[in-house]
Amino acid sequence: MLIDIHTHLVNPNFYIKEGKTNFAINLFLKKTNYTNYKNYIANLISIINASKLDKTVLIAIENSEVCANNEQVLEVCKNHSEFLYGVNLNPFDKDIDLKVQNAHKNGVVLVKILPSFQNVDLSDKGCIPFFELLKEYNLPLLVHTGKEYTLKTKFQNLNNPDLLENAAKIGVKIICAHCGTRIFLHEKNYFKNWAKLAMKYENVYGDLSAMITPVQIFDLKKILKSRELKSKVIFGSDYPGFPCDFSVKATGNPIIDSYNFYEKIGFDDTMFKNAEKILNL
Repeated sequence: MLIDIHTHLVNPNFYIKEGKTNFAINLFLKKTNYTNYKNYIANLISIINASKLDKTVLIAIENSEVCANNEQVLEVCKNHSEFLYGVNLNPFDKDIDLKVQNAHKNGVVLVKILPSFQNVDLSDKGCIPFFELLKEYNLPLLVHTGKEYTLKTKFQNLNNPDLLENAAKIGVKIICAHCGTRIFLHEKNYFKNWAKLAMKYENVYGDLSAMITPVQIFDLKKILKSRELKSKVIFGSDYPGFPCDFSVKATGNPIIDSYNFYEKIGFDDTMFKNAEKILNL
């Protein structure tokens, strides 16, 4: 089964005029020909069906005006077989046990955390019971690593992969979104932090989502030079994200453009097979 492990759903109540004040969001809207919620879903399904993918993980984000929440994403996943359910949780929620149980009952395939947006320090010992729950239910943890651009955030240092050491020790299957990389040269790059963690722990991986920029190509080449790191990456498009590299001719389908680029520079179907293995499919 070929899977995109990282795609997003727009909030059905999203107000398009507000989005245009954010450069990244405005760019995504134009690239996806966004007009409304139903149009977005139909376009994404069409894009998936036109690609060689079988399914994508649709990731929820709670308390976001731009992205759909857990309930909204679950409803879409139940109605469309192309999607797998990715839930967004906070380890410090009082009813976190019940939320993990309910997500598991609803067929969730992974849990997503955006540390800087949710203001969560994953190195805090208070997260350990949450990690143990994930281990018990065999649920992978997808964590945003590197700088966050789309959602409002203050504490970018919370996106450091080093903070995942406790989860890795417990045995949680961890996917570091974007492998800790940066988009601009002047920014902090956590790629080495991710690579060190991935080399140390068998259960730590990285997804390639939104890693197609002129700056990130240097880190992609480092992955390709390491047999071990190459075996630890997973395909993700970060849709509605799209490739920002001009070495591959655009097809108009950002998912196809993404995997065409990765295959061109030397990645193989291991990036798809890893997703199937980690998600227990």
